[in-house]
Amino acid sequence: MTGPEFVTVELFLASSDRSPHAAELAEWTSAVADLSTAADARVVVHDATALGGLAHGDETGSAPSFVALLQLRQLPNGLSAQILAALAAALDQWPWLDRERSTVVVGPELVVVPGEEPLLLAMALRRWDAMSRAEFQRYWSTNHAELGRQVPGSQGYRQVHTDAELTNQVRGILGVNGPDYDGVAIACYADQAAFLGIMANEAVVQRLLEDERKFIDHSAAAMVVGYDVDKQRT
Repeated sequence: MTGPEFVTVELFLASSDRSPHAAELAEWTSAVADLSTAADARVVVHDATALGGLAHGDETGSAPSFVALLQLRQLPNGLSAQILAALAAALDQWPWLDRERSTVVVGPELVVVPGEEPLLLAMALRRWDAMSRAEFQRYWSTNHAELGRQVPGSQGYRQVHTDAELTNQVRGILGVNGPDYDGVAIACYADQAAFLGIMANEAVVQRLLEDERKFIDHSAAAMVVGYDVDKQRT
């Protein structure tokens, strides 16, 4: 499989039994590390209580729910058949996985604010119907990215822009049929206090939300918030 020089895979997992299955997912990250040092693999198990009472939680309350996010970040020279085969084999071993509701986004990553921290918020985004994907991604990577750079105390923010061809290929290989998204916004934080310092800051959040409403359909967006399970164990 060929593609951009660097690609990132964001796989949102839905469970038929609503359990996070953190141990099984953590084992998968170790298996990928054995396959390739080129892939930064991580798993974030969703904490359903993290967004309670916060504006973004209210805005996305009716959106699809996921129990975890599985990431393969910054693979040079595209996606290797070996890693995709390993991922597909893992999914086949998870009887709890709801493939009809799980989904994937594959595309290039734009680093807006550099930073790597263990607590992640990943927001799968859907554009308004009147907007093309190209228009959505252009506004997101320019106007909204500039607002992201101005967030006080930001510890990391990046955008994964959906590559339709790559995403459809990976959807077929993995057999996931959930919602189609236009990109994934990822913010990271050192801990819960840092997370709330930004997400509970009404002045900051309202400014971001006002701009997001111009190009994001929050009713169709979805969030996963939680710790990288590997870093949480160390």
